[in-house]
Amino acid sequence: MESAEDSSYTVYKKTSLYREALKMHLQCIEAERWREQFDQAMKMCDMVLSKIVDPVDRARVYQHQIEMSVWAYSQTAQATRITIQCLQELGMPKDITFEPTQDEIRELYDRTHQMMMTHMEELQAENPRTCHDPRVVMMMEVLSIA
Repeated sequence: MESAEDSSYTVYKKTSLYREALKMHLQCIEAERWREQFDQAMKMCDMVLSKIVDPVDRARVYQHQIEMSVWAYSQTAQATRITIQCLQELGMPKDITFEPTQDEIRELYDRTHQMMMTHMEELQAENPRTCHDPRVVMMMEVLSIA
């Protein structure tokens, strides 16, 4: 059963205003990163994350946080936590801890690999070579930067 919040989000999400606002905020985050204003960029990420619920859109913001955690702050543990949070929102099981052991990281990798393998036919097909599940596509993008 869809809640009132979910249905209003669905209607709102379809508007071009939503798409343009999200695009503008992501560009502002990127601009702050170029200016090396990483604290401001992180605050903007937090603000945007507080306003959006779509996991694919949230993952776009998490990508910035992951990269800044590693490159600007040298906080790989924080980047790992953000990556796991993002992957869980995109559909990975929630039983992975936020301070994973090597075995848990391996399990997360194996589960993600298995999930992607279910879409391998789509990826190997002649023209176009794309996966049609936006969550799996975003998982691949997030893992490519994590």
